[in-house]
Amino acid sequence: MIILFDHGLCARTQQTLNRHVENTRSQFDKLALKLNTYHLKNREGIEKACKASCGKTIHRLFQL
Repeated sequence: MIILFDHGLCARTQQTLNRHVENTRSQFDKLALKLNTYHLKNREGIEKACKASCGKTIHRLFQL
């Protein structure tokens, strides 16, 4: 059995993951400014907004 490690692929994957994390963080920072507004006063509204801000990024990255 031969195992090959591709450093280029590893670097690209790391960059992609870092970019997705930064995008998600910036979306949560924008959402944090809107807390305690009309739609973000209760737990359900906050959870709904968090799921919407994560969106497809989280589902695509962490599929099993």
